[in-house]
Amino acid sequence: MKSYLTAIFCLSLAVIFLTGQDEAKLEHDEYCKNTAIWKQDEANGVIESKRSGWPVYREGVECD
Repeated sequence: MKSYLTAIFCLSLAVIFLTGQDEAKLEHDEYCKNTAIWKQDEANGVIESKRSGWPVYREGVECD
């Protein structure tokens, strides 16, 4: 019985860990997508108050 509970506990931790990584990647991808939109609007001469996306606010984050 004890090994069964240990196995369930380990699987639960693995699911939580993997879910957290997926959420972090999704957040990173969303940030990069929206800052790229902002930069493209800037390059196209759109004034700041009318731009879509997000301005860069996380220094050090690398986007492809």
